[in-house]
Amino acid sequence: MKKFIKIILLILVVISCVDDDKLFELSDFENGAIPNLVQTENDDGFINLLDLNSMQLEFTVDFAVNFPQSDDGGITSGGSGRETTNLAWQDVSSFDLELTYSNKITGELEQGVIGNYTSWPATITLKVDDLIAAIPSLNTQADFNLGDQFVFVCGVNLASGKKLPAFVKDPTGKPVPGYSVNINGAGNNPGINYSIAYDVSCPSSIPLGTWTNVTTGGSCLTYKSGGGDVELTKIGSIRYEISDFDFGFYGIATRAQFNDVCNDLTLGGATEFGISWSGSGVFTPNGGVNGKGRLEFPCHFDATFNPGYPEDLVFDKK
Repeated sequence: MKKFIKIILLILVVISCVDDDKLFELSDFENGAIPNLVQTENDDGFINLLDLNSMQLEFTVDFAVNFPQSDDGGITSGGSGRETTNLAWQDVSSFDLELTYSNKITGELEQGVIGNYTSWPATITLKVDDLIAAIPSLNTQADFNLGDQFVFVCGVNLASGKKLPAFVKDPTGKPVPGYSVNINGAGNNPGINYSIAYDVSCPSSIPLGTWTNVTTGGSCLTYKSGGGDVELTKIGSIRYEISDFDFGFYGIATRAQFNDVCNDLTLGGATEFGISWSGSGVFTPNGGVNGKGRLEFPCHFDATFNPGYPEDLVFDKK
């Protein structure tokens, strides 16, 4: 019982010594180093599944952070202290740029290595072939999936011979970054990023403005006859709204909303009177009679009131 009380008292003493303004002081570190990764203006920010050949990831790695500090030495937004903080408390001989690859389809998490670097700040530029070479299960561009993710972290080789690993194993055996989440990014330590994550996705750039209903038939038993203009607006990063999706189905103008993921469209969301158009579609960037774009929604239906009556609808950009 006495031992238990001593442990409780020790915990209370430790807690009482923590500064409320930050989780730790950078000067608390006597050993080791923190590599800081910063994306450049040439970085795509994601991996474009529609154009992997043109993909470019670019970031710098340095053992310093350029961010105004507070007067007491902590890194805080808008500080008036030092502009640059050294993040190496021992001599560093090199760093290894490593990564994990998360496969959206299989759920597997795989590790790889990009290379070893002996000088910094280093600007690292990566193309799709660099990712394929680093991950054993990636053989061609066809192996990339929508929703895959790549996470880059640096392992540090100290001059003393000690190795600070980029990744460690969590209780389930999966690799996770070998740095405390309290170090990274916003909050107590803005400007420090020990990791960068890139998702495999697609930009959504369907032209906004006026589209024309050009439906003349379709794969379903019925279709919404052509004629009439609609307005397309963007209401989210991948979400759009069409001003009228009825065209004689109910005899009233009813909006429709859809998501665009790599030109594959998914209708969803209730609009007027609880009507919820459901189904899939496709966007063809150079399609349509004038080559400005085509939206096709084959066999969609009102999931709320008439799920058994599918219709076809086609729009061309005006």
